Amino acid sequence: MTYSIRDNEEVATKKEIRKSKVTAPQLKMEFIVLKTLLHIQQNNPVAAVAIGAPQDFQIDFSGAQRIPQEDILGVPKFYGYGENMDYYYLVMQLLGPNLIELFNYCNAKKFTIGTVCMLAIQMLNRIEYMHKHHYLHRDIKPENFLIGCGDKSNIIYLIDFGLSKKYKDPKTHQHIPYRENRALTGTARYVSINTHLGIEQSRRDDLESIGYVLVFFLKGNLPWQGLKNNQDKYAKIMEKKLQIPTEILCFGLPDEITYYLNYCKSLRFEDRPDYDYLRGLFVKLLYTCISQYLLTKEQLKFDWCFDDLTSLWNVIFLIFY
Repeated sequence: MTYSIRDNEEVATKKEIRKSKVTAPQLKMEFIVLKTLLHIQQNNPVAAVAIGAPQDFQIDFSGAQRIPQEDILGVPKFYGYGENMDYYYLVMQLLGPNLIELFNYCNAKKFTIGTVCMLAIQMLNRIEYMHKHHYLHRDIKPENFLIGCGDKSNIIYLIDFGLSKKYKDPKTHQHIPYRENRALTGTARYVSINTHLGIEQSRRDDLESIGYVLVFFLKGNLPWQGLKNNQDKYAKIMEKKLQIPTEILCFGLPDEITYYLNYCKSLRFEDRPDYDYLRGLFVKLLYTCISQYLLTKEQLKFDWCFDDLTSLWNVIFLIFY
């Protein structure tokens, strides 16, 4: 549902039913993460009114007051959060379709290498920014990456932070401890092997999940898709992931995809990933595609932009944001 606010701007609203005092609300975690990523100061009078007291839904739908926040590329703007006796509410920037919707729209059963490279670069930018702010996403999947609206349709946004978790104390820089026997958090199709094994997630796991998303986009499916929905489904998915070497999973794809996944799987629990190295794999591959197919700036665009004559070449310049 959307509401029209100042200047006829539409916003997206999310609502979560209060389940119990024991269950942690995902929407509240999403609010906390957005507040951190957008550098919102809750002690600001305008922000405090829009955020609201714990039991009081005080979001200003009129748009007369805007919450001071930074304009962060690929992070949706935040308009308010509130609670009442029955629900949690979150109001944020209205975005366009997600990547699985665009994937289905293209009707080609796979994305081209050029599109996957441009997506990978922006996806890595988003997750690196989140990691720099000491949070893991923990539910990387195509549905959680959306394009913007209008002139921001070339920007990939990361959303849905309800399963996110702080992995490092921002003051002491103390990393969370290594633990085992953890419940699976995330979407089984894309979670890392370590997550299947019950190991506490860290930065490496978000990155490995991105790798599986990229393989899915390039091949149109993953070997562990289509398993019957029964009690052993997660175990069977894990078994498949363990059985298939990266080189076999990525057979027929550019070597850079294999390098990417092998690097992610080689990381230790507390390691800081080399995001520049990973991004560089796709920058190099993208320019190889440009040279191989003699593409012009006007021809380089996402696969779903069939009739869009506007160049998406400026996606390249989003690499370093």
